[in-house]
Amino acid sequence: MTATAAVVEGPTRRAERSEHWRQLGELLTARYMADEQGQAYAQLTAERPSFLVEITPLQITSWRGARGTAATTFPSRRSRRRRLL
Repeated sequence: MTATAAVVEGPTRRAERSEHWRQLGELLTARYMADEQGQAYAQLTAERPSFLVEITPLQITSWRGARGTAATTFPSRRSRRRRLL
């Protein structure tokens, strides 16, 4: 992936964050730190200055099934079936 990154906000501590960042934080905490260990980590790092960074993809490269890439050296499902028959 080729991308650009821009600092949207920061460095800030949790109490100083914008409403947008608070909403993102709630979603991420619920998804990735909902257990007891995650909550303990969130509390431990609450006062550490953090940055909110926006990453904008410019080019995404995938090798899955595209011609002319290393992935084409692997047989497709269709070609494996033919060999079995």
